[in-house]
Parts: sequence; C-alpha cells; structure tokens
Amino acid sequence: MIPEFGNGAMAAILASLLSCAVLMRVGPLDHPVQAHKQHVDPTPTSGGVGICIGFAAGLLMLAFSSDRWRRSIDLGDATLLSPAAVFAFIFLLIGVIDDTRPLGPRLKFLLFVLVSLSAALLVGVVDHLPLGWQVNLQLPFVVGLVGAALWVFVMVNCVNFMDGANGLAMGCVAIGLLALAMISHALGSSSGTAIGLCGAGALFGFLFWNFPGGRLFAGDSGALFAGALAALGSLIVIARTGLSPFIPPLLFFPLL
Repeated sequence: MIPEFGNGAMAAILASLLSCAVLMRVGPLDHPVQAHKQHVDPTPTSGGVGICIGFAAGLLMLAFSSDRWRRSIDLGDATLLSPAAVFAFIFLLIGVIDDTRPLGPRLKFLLFVLVSLSAALLVGVVDHLPLGWQVNLQLPFVVGLVGAALWVFVMVNCVNFMDGANGLAMGCVAIGLLALAMISHALGSSSGTAIGLCGAGALFGFLFWNFPGGRLFAGDSGALFAGALAALGSLIVIARTGLSPFIPPLLFFPLL
C-alpha cells in the first residue's frame, strides 16, 4: 500500500505546484493597503485554490489507479472521507469569497459555527476521553458534538490567524498532516492516511512558490482549507482507530 499512497502524494504535489503556477497569473491580488501587511508589491493570493486542486488530484490518483487502495476503503472509511472532503471544500469556498469580497466578522463567525457543527456531526463526534490508568471518560453526545465542532472551529481560525509569515502556517499543517498520516497508516485507517498524505503533498506543492520568496499567498481560502483538512482528518483517525483525542492537538501544537 505504501507505493500507492506515495503516488497519491506525488500527484498532489505536482497538481498543486502546476495549479499554483497558473493561479499566480490569473488569481486575485493581495494589495498592501493595511499597516500590518509587510509585503510591498501586490501579490497573488489564490494559493488555496491550488492546494485544493492538488488535494483532489491526489485522492483521484488513489481512487482510479490503485485497486488495492479501493479494496482497503470499507464503508466506514468512505462515509467519513467523503463528507470531510466536502466540508473542507465548503471552508475553501468561504475563503475564496472572503479573499475577493471580504465578509463581515459576524457573518464569518456564523458560517464557521454552522459548518463546524455540521462537519463534526457527519465526520466524527468524540464520545470518549482516555484519562490514563485505564480510565476512559464517556462523554454525552451533546458534549462530544460541541467539543468536536470546537476543534474544527479552533483549527481553521488558528491556521488563518497564523498565516501571516511565509511558510509558517502551511508548513506546520503539512508536517502535522504527515505525522497524522503515519499514525493512521500504523493503526490501519486508509482514509486517514489518504487525507493526511494528499493534504500534505498539496501543501508542499504550494510552499514551493510561497516559501521563502512569498511569490504566492495561500489567502483565507488556503488557510481555511488547510485548517479544515487538519481538523477533519484528525476526527477521521479518532473515529476509525480509537486514537486518543489528545494526540492531534499535540501534532498541531505550534499553531495552537
């Protein structure tokens, strides 16, 4: 299975790399009109779309080129991977709109809450917390739902907030997704491995243009999409492998 996952990651890198190269010429520009913006020249800020294209290309490579990967995806994996990808794309769409026509903070807050709750409900409600010494705290459904939604809400906002220095936020997410993919592969979750490797590959393709020269920014679209991949990929691995909910925050601790 490792070569198949490697092919998916390489497809994500190449598709993201090439898509970002095109988007640098046609995407919207981030004009340095605010005091806190350190860049001098208008810079393309459509990198999130390139990351999304790379991620989708990686998943498609796995789906259409690997019989073994398709056989390894059972119903449980498929029913989590599909909505996770859809909700990540919804966050991307919110970011694309905000990049081109800024949304008000109240509207963004409401959209983030609604999408986070919906994603947590369909991807994975965390219903237990292992406290050590064989103590496993069972959580009421509402508490688990709110906690999982808060994890999604916090991650997308953390990545968006930290996306101010070239390579910082996207690099942290890429490394965290790689670690999550390795844990998922060791614990036998094909969907978690796929979302981790394809997401990391797409981010590395973008980082070629972003770090260190800053020729392309991820924008809100990239930050929200990357944060959603990290949060929802974590929920998938927790749901499919029984991974402790305390592990994903450690993987993405530099952002938090």
